[in-house]
Amino acid sequence: ASNSYSSSGLNPNMTYYWHVNAVTPCGASGFTTTFSFTTDGCVLYTAIDVPITISASGTPTITSTINVPTGGTINDVNVIDLFGTHTRISDLVISLTSPLGTTVVLMDQICLNQDNFDVDFDDESALSVLPCPPIDGNAYQPFGLLSDFDGENTSGNWVLTVSDVQNMQGGALQGWSLQLCVDPVSPCTDSDLPTVSGTSVICEGDNV
Repeated sequence: ASNSYSSSGLNPNMTYYWHVNAVTPCGASGFTTTFSFTTDGCVLYTAIDVPITISASGTPTITSTINVPTGGTINDVNVIDLFGTHTRISDLVISLTSPLGTTVVLMDQICLNQDNFDVDFDDESALSVLPCPPIDGNAYQPFGLLSDFDGENTSGNWVLTVSDVQNMQGGALQGWSLQLCVDPVSPCTDSDLPTVSGTSVICEGDNV
């Protein structure tokens, strides 16, 4: 028999409790002491629909979508590893839209005739002015405020939009990731789940 157990899809920033009862042909050993662990409050989601070509003709707009399957109340959002190619990034407006429909502009027609981008966006970054070109991979404060997403629910489609406001220049969105941090889940009492040292368990938690 295996001496390990794994589980996927655990909610972020939540405490899970577990104990084990070994059962053999000779009978059951009885449950062990109850143990616990707490998952990280921040989860990174990476786009899988990239690369996406940005056409050099007309004034195209492309979108990339990350679907977040689990819910939680947002307290911080960061855009990680946003990178791509484009001639004259001064033609580009890049924004992020939440499942609720809130839109935050990340980058807006910067750097004149500079090319390409490789950058993170974080409200808490000490760097407020993007370099030209923004290809150093560091975190910078966005044009808008990612804190506009605070208090919303994580679940649903998050859409990154890249708008090319001029024609004759093209490129591609190569990749991006979304880091979502959520509030802790409030504990509650559930008689079907164990209580550890007088601490109430999370009603939504799993018991293994």
